[in-house]
Amino acid sequence: QNAVAPVFLRGRLGLRRGVTTRPGPEGSDGATYTWFEPARPRKGVLVYLHGGAFFIGSRACNGEMVARVAAATGLRTLLVAYRKLPEAPFPGALVDALRGVSLALGGENADRLVVGGDSAGASLALGALHLLADEGVHP
Repeated sequence: QNAVAPVFLRGRLGLRRGVTTRPGPEGSDGATYTWFEPARPRKGVLVYLHGGAFFIGSRACNGEMVARVAAATGLRTLLVAYRKLPEAPFPGALVDALRGVSLALGGENADRLVVGGDSAGASLALGALHLLADEGVHP
């Protein structure tokens, strides 16, 4: 984690675009979850998994882009900053992705859930969707 991240998130992220941030629960294992909430949210939630080849990426690195995505889509967005390699080998990041989906589903129907990401995060999103489909959940 970057020591600048808490100050950066508190002061700037998305505020000029009408998006506020709210910390989600901290994983006891090192994963972090951050909500990005548009001023006028639409129904539905986006779970966003950042890229970074499974070993870089964080709220500080990816938060501004996620704030823009939340503003553009109007969706409450949960950024999952999953555990990274080599400290957290597979399936650590996938477990974190599934926990993010579970957090998002807490108040939404599965048909109003979007799971996405970029690069390594897109891979995690596909893996999570595959496992959810096996359980009969179809976002």
